[in-house]
Amino acid sequence: MPEEETYGFDEVSVNVRIAQMALQYLGYECDRTDGYFDRSFENALDAFKADNGLKVDHILDEETYDTLMNRVSYIYVTDETKDPQLNVAKEVLKDE
Repeated sequence: MPEEETYGFDEVSVNVRIAQMALQYLGYECDRTDGYFDRSFENALDAFKADNGLKVDHILDEETYDTLMNRVSYIYVTDETKDPQLNVAKEVLKDE
């Protein structure tokens, strides 16, 4: 996400869409994944910011976006329950 870009309530962006999906992946309640910045996304974003020591200001900015992407990457790599391919492989091997 470009440094100078920020998004707030009632705006639409592909970056908002990606952030919505990331928040859902991390377990935050977010009603939409279509890129529209609604109150549900705002609440989920603010909760994520509070949980990660970021300024809670109802805005998706570069710092928040980067923190969100880093958190998703970390969870994906370290939490085996979030890796569907690995889980299917384990099931296949268990059946043999």
